[in-house]
Amino acid sequence: MDGKIYDVTYKNHWEEWVLFMLKALEETAFRTLILTKKIVDAMRETSDIILIYQKFTQESLSMSCSPMFTQKSPA
Repeated sequence: MDGKIYDVTYKNHWEEWVLFMLKALEETAFRTLILTKKIVDAMRETSDIILIYQKFTQESLSMSCSPMFTQKSPA
């Protein structure tokens, strides 16, 4: 029987195995960092869109609630 796992267990090749696992951890952390940055960017963009929509809605409501004509009081 010959294989990498076999070598780690029966031939004491632990250093190679640890380095392999550390490299996998490093790559996973890097990919996670990139994904997290993309998620944060998407959240910020969505937040900006919501704020613009809220401002537009508030302005629309304030315009529709203000009277177009006013009546003068009799003197």
